[in-house]
Amino acid sequence: MFLYIARHGESNGNTGADNTVDPLLTPRGEAQARSLGERLSKLRFDGIFASTLTRAIQTAAAVASRQPGAPAKIELLPDLVECGTEPGWRGKPENELLKVYPGLVFSPDPTPTGGPARAEAEEEAGQLARAYRVVSYIRRRFNPDSEAKVLCVAHGGFNQKLLSAAMNWGAVSGAIYSQNNACLNLVQFFRGGSGEARVRLCYSNDISHLAAENLDYRD
Repeated sequence: MFLYIARHGESNGNTGADNTVDPLLTPRGEAQARSLGERLSKLRFDGIFASTLTRAIQTAAAVASRQPGAPAKIELLPDLVECGTEPGWRGKPENELLKVYPGLVFSPDPTPTGGPARAEAEEEAGQLARAYRVVSYIRRRFNPDSEAKVLCVAHGGFNQKLLSAAMNWGAVSGAIYSQNNACLNLVQFFRGGSGEARVRLCYSNDISHLAAENLDYRD
């Protein structure tokens, strides 16, 4: 299985223009999301997941709309929200989101990965536990020994936890894994020569798709 992990494009929260819990993408962030979608337009994902924060949904939609054959569905996964998100955040109302993003899928279970609802602020250990639940959920949904391709669109802070969980690194004190806006990470699950379960980090924080349009770094 190939697990692609992306960060949302630049948001108004990143620029300081909107410090609320759920800022939208900036025009630059929208362009970054389109570039990410173009990069991934030759792949057909077996599953696309996004956090319930709008900036992640916007970015996932830019990928889903460019899938070969037909636009893909996007499943919202509350456990993909950014570290430090207001406890209990469930996102914008479903009917409001569906007017803009008709391809969204909402789980009937408020905590589909099997963890408790986030009723209070998380410590770092709780964030990492949430990331492990997400990885376990995806491995249950899609055979890790298959050629399945899965995309998760989340956030700079939580992606670091998600990478740690996918690679089974656990908590690495003082480690920071850079996650630029609209970056892409790829983790592969496979069987080794002796049949043992293996995992490979193919690349991390790849923003090569942004360079052609000068969207990779701000001056």
